[in-house]
Amino acid sequence: MIEELDGLITRHGLSRVRKKIHDSVAPAIRLRKTGRSDRPFSSRFGGAPDLIDGTDWPTHKGRTLTFLCQIECAYLPAPRPTELPANALLSFFYDPDGESWGFDPADRGAGVVIFQPDNRGSNVCYNNNVRVLPEFGMTFEHAYTLPPEDSVAMAEAGFDFSKDERMKYFDLHLEFDALLNANSPLHQILGHPLQIQNDMQIECELTSRGINCGDSKPYAAPDINQKRRAAADWRLLCQIDSDQALDIMWGDVGMLYFWIRRSDLLENRFDRTWTILQCS
Repeated sequence: MIEELDGLITRHGLSRVRKKIHDSVAPAIRLRKTGRSDRPFSSRFGGAPDLIDGTDWPTHKGRTLTFLCQIECAYLPAPRPTELPANALLSFFYDPDGESWGFDPADRGAGVVIFQPDNRGSNVCYNNNVRVLPEFGMTFEHAYTLPPEDSVAMAEAGFDFSKDERMKYFDLHLEFDALLNANSPLHQILGHPLQIQNDMQIECELTSRGINCGDSKPYAAPDINQKRRAAADWRLLCQIDSDQALDIMWGDVGMLYFWIRRSDLLENRFDRTWTILQCS
């Protein structure tokens, strides 16, 4: 994929900032569906989660969340991402019926990540009051991602694009995303997101501080530059695409994103994630 990126850089006339673009590339791990696995605690989409005995099934505003997937970190491919715990099981849940887009502080808890440092005492957990997604096993593959053109991550990378170069990068990013889309759906952990609408790092920072981002007013606040600097700490944890086989559709063929501050990620504070839904 890096070779393809080099070709795009040359073709779009961005050789002057080639090193900047290369430096901004973030590794990610694609999550691919495969046949069902009978091994307990294995990574999988849908079905029923493995939860430690006594763990409460998460709810939001009285609604039971839907289990999306679980990732067994010990089986991530080498070189494994050092940000993630070595042996933990991460289980992802979301409220698909609550229209929780993530721009309202009241959306806190619509997406939940349950962190289990090990699998001792875990059992497959069933809940008769929740929709169960079709079950698939999961395989992993390494991938490379670019920051969206209007993101905090792009600003933090220190690009000094001219207006013409910025448009060229926008076109390059579209082509690069098209290469990734060749193997849709784009389920992913870590890396830069496949962003559909506005920048999510600043949205996470504002809403997690109790600021509603339903209009443009928060982005015009006097301290917005300070908040943008703080927003650079937010990292994509997991991206779940719309997927017909899983019977999930986020808005109009959108994406669901779980975000976490880097400091919280390093401390395994997965209870502090923020979830955003975007669609066209």
